[in-house]
Amino acid sequence: MERTRLGGLLAAALASLTLGAPAAAQAGGGHGHGSPWTPFVDGAPGTGDDYFPFAGNGGYDAAHYDLDLTYDFRTQVLDGDVSMEARATQNLRRFNLDLRGFDIAKLTVDGKRAAFARAGEHELEVTPRTGLRAGHRFTVQVRYRGVPEDVIDPDGSSEGWVKTPDGAFVVNEPQGSPGWFPVNDDPNDKASFDFAITVPEGKTALANGVLTGKRTKRGWTTWSWRMRSPISPYLTTATNGDFTLTVDRLRDGTPIYNALAPGTTAEGLVRQKEIHAVFSDVFGR
Repeated sequence: MERTRLGGLLAAALASLTLGAPAAAQAGGGHGHGSPWTPFVDGAPGTGDDYFPFAGNGGYDAAHYDLDLTYDFRTQVLDGDVSMEARATQNLRRFNLDLRGFDIAKLTVDGKRAAFARAGEHELEVTPRTGLRAGHRFTVQVRYRGVPEDVIDPDGSSEGWVKTPDGAFVVNEPQGSPGWFPVNDDPNDKASFDFAITVPEGKTALANGVLTGKRTKRGWTTWSWRMRSPISPYLTTATNGDFTLTVDRLRDGTPIYNALAPGTTAEGLVRQKEIHAVFSDVFGR
């Protein structure tokens, strides 16, 4: 009698677990990427900064960005194809990127089209086909196009992609980065960067790191830059326009790029070289 009752209890428990498994997996949206017993959640839409609570996003760490940008100062249209490599830090059903404006032509996660929606001024909510298990390394790619929105800082100054008669001047701090590329705009989430910036022939495009290449084809020039050391997103740039680019080197070979705007005097360039020399003496480079 007792043995029969115990067997019935075990059978009921197993049945409960079996019936509960699909429901848990469905609720989490994470079938195929995580344990059915662990809930999948939405990543936080901000990091809770006292002044900018929706800057940055939770649930993942960005590792690398690949930015392929084309900008025509004549129309002020920016075309972007940006990939972000990241690692999920929790079981994610959905996560956010920061991006202001633009028409999005395509958005994929790990090569598969993902659903997306806008929220607030610069929140882009991304829902992959399946949940992302904590620890999973993933790539999100966004193709977009449009005239960058004017971003006005609380103190009244302009930031982001600041349009100029001959190109654009990039100012990111504190919240300008989402004005020209999709990003986890958290200063603590540092990443490495690759840039390919295409501008009309005769214009110069500047970015972070080392200039790795320059090629011109059919009236357009692509400038390629690589930043291997992880940096905060607000430190990035893609400033472009009528600059004359010269290169100096420190004693250890580190390149120093001088972007000279029209009208820059020879005296100003000499002063820059003096500053570089002092830098070399102080830091032994």
